[in-house]
Amino acid sequence: MISQIKYFLEYVGYLLLSFIVRIIPRRVLYNISYFLSYINYFILKIRIDVVLNNLIIAFGGQCEFCNKSFLIRYFTNQIFCFMDYINAVNIPNERLLNLIKEVQLKGNFSKNGIFISGHFSNFMLLFRYINYKLFPLAAINKRQKNIKVNNDFYGKLTSKYNVPIYDMKRDLKKILRHDFSKYSLGILIDQDAGKKGVMVNFLGREASTYKGAAFLVKKYKLPVYFSHIRLNNDLTYSIYIEELKINFDDSEESILECFNQKLSDFIRLYPFDWFWVHKRWKTQRSKS
Repeated sequence: MISQIKYFLEYVGYLLLSFIVRIIPRRVLYNISYFLSYINYFILKIRIDVVLNNLIIAFGGQCEFCNKSFLIRYFTNQIFCFMDYINAVNIPNERLLNLIKEVQLKGNFSKNGIFISGHFSNFMLLFRYINYKLFPLAAINKRQKNIKVNNDFYGKLTSKYNVPIYDMKRDLKKILRHDFSKYSLGILIDQDAGKKGVMVNFLGREASTYKGAAFLVKKYKLPVYFSHIRLNNDLTYSIYIEELKINFDDSEESILECFNQKLSDFIRLYPFDWFWVHKRWKTQRSKS
């Protein structure tokens, strides 16, 4: 009963936030995000320790980003992008292009494949753009515990924009049978994969990494497109998409190392845009 009330209140909060972000100007939303970031830094301190630990892992003990200035701007960007993310399913395709200031494409985009990315700023807009301008896209997602929120939000992607959504735990057979002649597949590969993952270097330290993307690439001999999105100072977004050169005879671990290296390069280049609040290095290699 308590959990049902909790999920109901979460759903009401989600609907309320969805309404608010649609009617308030973006610059005002950013200013609100800045205010909330200050509150978090000085009072709430939510996930600040996790962010600092991750920054030290990635940049070393003399990390130039481990300071108040970075943390406040970082959380401001994250709060704003979260509100933008909530609104991403409500933005018509035509208006979507107004939010994207720059698009850089590197490679040959003539065939459906796998789009790999990480939790960069508003990755939902990134996938929306790919689906609208490049290839019809399906996506792999971890289903939210709140089913009402999950079905309302991700259901709109399917009903409005014809984006099939696979649950990474419940739809494994569907993922393995995915029809790449109809849809490319979008995957976020930067979360801790637990004990079932492959230990691969990520930002200078071994991290448990999901091997599904590498498995599909080898199985179907698919093109791989790395994709990145960042928030600009004028609150528009810039997108970069690159076709990666993959040797299909390489091991899954080697392919994952290639993926993680590309992710790491862009995280270091644009540290304000990655989701540092993940406990990315939670899983450690077994001593045995």
